[in-house]
Amino acid sequence: MNKLWTPSETRISQSEMTRFQASFAEHLGQPISDYGELHQASIDNSDAFWQHLVAFYDVIGDGDLSPVCTDYSFDSYAWFTNYRLNFAENLLAKGADDACALQTIHESGKHTYITYAELRQQVANLQAALRDYVQPGDV
Repeated sequence: MNKLWTPSETRISQSEMTRFQASFAEHLGQPISDYGELHQASIDNSDAFWQHLVAFYDVIGDGDLSPVCTDYSFDSYAWFTNYRLNFAENLLAKGADDACALQTIHESGKHTYITYAELRQQVANLQAALRDYVQPGDV
């Protein structure tokens, strides 16, 4: 099978995955030289991998990161049962106000951009409306 695209060495060396890989290798105290080794290290050190990922990316949440997973069976897999986070809060927390948060491209070719500041304001407006008009028991 032919590859559709391969990143340049510069792009690889500057990627978030490479940054995380180096940090996790340092955390474990062992070399991790490529994606395959990172994948294997994530399997061999599953709890350490996920706990380090949460810390490395400054995931906002409350509680204890242990245990990472309480049951690995397919139908009852449970992640971070002692940790609570707000997914929207984490998505909105990182971007600079003037940075592009969302970009749409209409079939006509028209591009629309929404900055993090605009998106945060729209989310706050929706949150206020929901708080004011949606009550427990509403369907």
